[in-house]
Amino acid sequence: MKHNFSYYFFSIIILLSSCAKVEVNTSNEKKTYKFNEGLEYINLPLNRFFIYKDSATGITSNVKVTESKVETQYMSPVYFWEDGYYYETYRLLLSKITGNTIENWFSGNAISYNTSGLIGLIVDNSKFSFYEGPAVTNCFFYPFASDTSGIYGFIPVMNFEGKTYRNIHRFTSTKGLNPTDANYKKISYFWVKGIGIIKKETITNNTTETLLLIQYG
Repeated sequence: MKHNFSYYFFSIIILLSSCAKVEVNTSNEKKTYKFNEGLEYINLPLNRFFIYKDSATGITSNVKVTESKVETQYMSPVYFWEDGYYYETYRLLLSKITGNTIENWFSGNAISYNTSGLIGLIVDNSKFSFYEGPAVTNCFFYPFASDTSGIYGFIPVMNFEGKTYRNIHRFTSTKGLNPTDANYKKISYFWVKGIGIIKKETITNNTTETLLLIQYG
C-alpha cells in the first residue's frame, strides 16, 4: 500500500510539473551603448564654418564642418558566454578651404563604450575618448579628468580677439616625448560647448603655432 501511495504521489507531482508555465526568453533585443552628454561638446553641426587667425602672422584660415556623423554599429560576441551589443560611433571632419583647395584640418573619431583588457568585455559606457587621426592624438575625453595620454585643464574665462569665452575645456597631448626630441609635438585643443574648438596650440621643439577663433557661424 505504501508503495502504491508513493507511486501515485510522484505521478501527481510529475503531472503538475508538466502543466507548469515555462517562460523562455525569446527576445532578440541587444543592449545598446549610447554616447552620454559629453558628446554635446564635440558634435558640431554640419556646414558650420570657423575662421581662425594665426596669432603670430595674422594669417586667417577658413575651416568648415564637412562631416559630423553619429552611427550605430554592432559588435558580435567574442566568447560563447557573451551577448552581442550595439554601440555608437562619432566622426568629425573639419576641412580647411583655400580657394578651390580643400584639405583636412581636423579629423576625430570616438566610440561610446570602454573595454577592459579582454576584447569585447564592457566596463561601462559612462566615459569616452575622442581621438584625432592619423596621429591618434587624444583631443577630448569625458568625464573631464586627467589620464595618461592627455592632460585636462578647466579655464573659467578666456578673452581674445574682442570676444569672451567661458567654461573652456583644454586637452593637451605630447605622447610622452621629451621637448628636446626631434619628433616632439605638444598639441592643445580648447573646447567650448555649443561652439567647438576656439583655440588650437601646436608646439614643437623649435616652433609654436597658435590659432585663435575670430568668427564662426
